[in-house]
Amino acid sequence: MRTLHVPPPIQDSVVSKGDSLELSPREIIGRILAIVVQRRWAVLLSASAVIVAGVLFLRFSERQYSASTKILIHPAAPQILDQVEDLRQEVPRMNPILIDKYYHTQEDIITAREVAELVVVRFGLDRDENFLGTLTDKDTGDPIPAAILHERAIKRLRRATALEPLPESEIFVITVTDNDPHLAAQLADGIALEYQNYSQSLRLELTTSATEWLHEQVDIQRIALSESEEAIQAFRQEHSLESMSIDEWTNSMAESAAELTDRVATAEMTRTRKQAVVTRLDDWIEEGKEPAQHPLVASDAVVQRLAEDLRTLERQQVRASERRLDGFPGQRADQDELSLVRDRLDREVERVLEGLRSDLRLAQVEEELLQAQLDRERVQALELGGLEVEYNRLRRFADTNARLYEQILRRSKEIELSQHVDASTVNIIERARPPERPSHPRVFLSLLVTLFGAGLMGILAALIMDSLDASLRDPSDLETLFHIRPMGIVPIVPMDSEREVFARNAPTSAAAECLRSIRTNLLFAAKQRKIRRVLVTSGSPKEGKTTLCVNFGATMALAGNRVLLIDTDMRRPRMHRIFKLGAVNGVANLLAGECELEEALHATDIPGLDILPCGPPPPDPAEQLGSNAFDALLDRLQERYDYLVLDSPPTLAVTDSRILAQKTDATLLVARIGYTDRRPLRDTLRALRGINVEPTGVILNQVDLLQRGYGYYAYNYYHYYSDSEGETGERGRRRRRASNGGADI
Repeated sequence: MRTLHVPPPIQDSVVSKGDSLELSPREIIGRILAIVVQRRWAVLLSASAVIVAGVLFLRFSERQYSASTKILIHPAAPQILDQVEDLRQEVPRMNPILIDKYYHTQEDIITAREVAELVVVRFGLDRDENFLGTLTDKDTGDPIPAAILHERAIKRLRRATALEPLPESEIFVITVTDNDPHLAAQLADGIALEYQNYSQSLRLELTTSATEWLHEQVDIQRIALSESEEAIQAFRQEHSLESMSIDEWTNSMAESAAELTDRVATAEMTRTRKQAVVTRLDDWIEEGKEPAQHPLVASDAVVQRLAEDLRTLERQQVRASERRLDGFPGQRADQDELSLVRDRLDREVERVLEGLRSDLRLAQVEEELLQAQLDRERVQALELGGLEVEYNRLRRFADTNARLYEQILRRSKEIELSQHVDASTVNIIERARPPERPSHPRVFLSLLVTLFGAGLMGILAALIMDSLDASLRDPSDLETLFHIRPMGIVPIVPMDSEREVFARNAPTSAAAECLRSIRTNLLFAAKQRKIRRVLVTSGSPKEGKTTLCVNFGATMALAGNRVLLIDTDMRRPRMHRIFKLGAVNGVANLLAGECELEEALHATDIPGLDILPCGPPPPDPAEQLGSNAFDALLDRLQERYDYLVLDSPPTLAVTDSRILAQKTDATLLVARIGYTDRRPLRDTLRALRGINVEPTGVILNQVDLLQRGYGYYAYNYYHYYSDSEGETGERGRRRRRASNGGADI
C-alpha cells in the first residue's frame, strides 16, 4: 500500500492584514443596506422603542418658557467732562484685546452669584413655592431653613439663566427659562436691571476708594514736599550759600579760576623771559667779558653816561701823557678822577645786574603766589562740586515731590468732578416679553430628533447583531475577510425529492443557471491547467455539499460530457439515496475486491451521468482512500469518463477530504450563507493550504437573492425563463416564491 505523504502545514495566509481588500463607499453603503434589510425586525423593534421613548418624553416633559432681554454694554463710559479722564474708564479705546477681555469679564459678572442673589431678593424667589417646587422637607414635612431656600433659589436662577453675545456687536442677550412665562420675562428684566445697578455700584465703589486714597496721597506728598524744601534751606545755611545759589557760586568760582589761570600763564611767561636774561648775562660774565659791555647792561642810561665819562677821561689822560712827561703836575688828580669814574661804573653795573636778578626773583615769587591762589580756587571748586552733587540730589527730590504733588492734586480734583457724573456703560435696549410658546420641548425638533435617533438606533442594532453573528453573511465577505473570490453562488431552493436534483427537474431555475455559471468558471480554470477530477467538500456538515455535488455533476453531464459521481463520503454516504439506489455495491466493494467495476457503476436518468456509490461504509475510510488501490481505481475511471466528481466528508471533521484533495485536479469548497461560521471556514482554508492544496474556488450556497441583491442578473434570468415557459399569473408568482424561499438544500 502506498504511503500518503502529508507535508507540514505552512503559515496561514488566508487573511493578511495588509492584503485585505478595501471596499468602495458605494459597496459599504450597499452592505449596510443589505444588513438592515436582513435584520429588519431588529431595526423595527429598536426604532419603535426609540419612537415610543420620544413620544413619552414629549408627553410627560414639563413645558419650559424662555424670555430674553437685550442689553448694550459700552466698553468705555462717555467723555462728558472735557480734558477730564474718568477713573471708571474700563478699557482703553480701540484696543481689541483688552475689549475682548472686558466683555468676557462682563459675562462672568452677569452670571455671577452676586447678581443672581440680588434678583432673588428683589423678587422674593427664596419664598416662591412655584419657583422652588417646595418649601418643606418631603420626608419630615418641616419647613426648610431660609438660608437653604435662599441658596437653592440662587442656584436655580443661575441654572435657568443663559447669556449669549450677538456676533459683531456690543449687544448681549440674557435668557431666563422657567415654567411660568411671565416670571421668566420678569427675571430676565430683573437680571438686566440688577446687573446695571451692580455695575454702577462697582464703578462708584472704585471711584470712592480711589478718591480716598488720592486724598491721603495729597497729604503725604504735601508733607514730603515741605520736608524736601526745608532740607535744601538747611543745606544752604550750613555751607553759607544763602547769598548766592549753588549755580551762581559755581559760575563765580569758574570765572575767578579762569582769570587766575590767565595771570599764572602771564607770570610764568614773564618769569621765563627774565630767567633767560639772567642766564645769558651769567654766561657772558663766565666767558670773561666785561659786564658793562653786555647789551642789557650797556643799555642802562647811567651806565652809558659813566662809560662815556670813563672813555672821555681815558682819552684826555692819553693826550696829556703824550704832551707831557710822566709826573707832570695834575697827572695824579686825573688818575684819581679816572679811578673814581671807574668805581662808579662798576657799582652801577652791579646795580643793574642786581636789578635784573631782583626782577627775576620777584617774577618767581609772583608766579608762585598766583599758582597757590589758583590751587586754592581749584580746591574750593572741588569742594563746591561735592556740595553741588548733594544739592542737586536734594533739588531733584524736591522737584519730584512737587511734580507728584501737582499730579495727585490734579487727579484728585478730576475724580471729584467725575463722581458727580452719572454715566452708565449698560443700557437696556429691549425688555423681555412673556413667550407664547414653550421653548422646551420643541415638538417639531423633538420629533425630527426622535425619528433620526430611531433610524440610527435601528441601523446600529442591525450592525451590532450582524457583528455578533460570526456566520458568513455576504458573498463579499470572501474577498474582504479571506482574500478569495467566490466561484459562484447558488440560491435557496425547496428541499424535496422532486427538486433535490434541480439541475434536471428545474433546468430553467435560478439555481440551475448559477450552477451553469460555476461550470463555466471551472472550464475557464481548466484552460490554465488540466482539470478532470473535481473534489466537492465543505468545512462543516449541513452546508449542502452533497446536493451541490450531484447537481454540479448533472450540469456537467447536460453539457454533453461523460461524468461520474463518486461518493467518497464513506462515513455518512448519501448520494445513493438521492438517486434511490438502495443498498448496492460501490467504492468500498471495489477496493475490497468484492465485485467488478461494472457491477458498482450505476447509470442515471440523466444522459452522460453515472454514479459510483460508497457501498457499505468501511471501518478505516482514510486508509482506504489513501491506498494505491484507490489511486488505481481513479486511473481506471479516468479512462472511461471525461470528469470525475467526488463528494467527500467535511474537511475539519476528518482527514478524508485532505487526502482526496491531493488526488484531484480541482477542489471546490462549499460554504452556506448565514450558516457557515467564519472561523471554521478560515480553519478549512488553512488546513487545505497546509497540504499545499489551493482551493479552486468557493461556492456560496443558499444565497437569498431578494434580500441581498447579489446575483441580480441570475435572478432576473430565472424569471425570464419561468415566464417564457408560461408560468404567469398566480401560479408563476407561487413558483417564484417557492424557488427563493424554501427550505435549505
